Amino acid sequence: MSATTAGVIVGTLKEQHADCIVLSDGIRIPLAVGLTLEPCPPGAAVTVIYSRNSDGQVVVQRMKCSTALARVASGISYGGLRA
Repeated sequence: MSATTAGVIVGTLKEQHADCIVLSDGIRIPLAVGLTLEPCPPGAAVTVIYSRNSDGQVVVQRMKCSTALARVASGISYGGLRA
């Protein structure tokens, strides 16, 4: 992880927009300024690398999706994160 990485979120993608992602439990996480993500289908398991911007807001730095893992993803681990 880089020096600016705050943590990792593993979950299930509900929606993906140009400016944010929404996880299956409704948590919405904005993308870092200038970040563009490859399309990922709803229901895919995602691993999100996040940091906090200058305002302290959680923002996505990177996201990896796996449709194969979506079948076994039964929950979301936040490691204490409250977005």
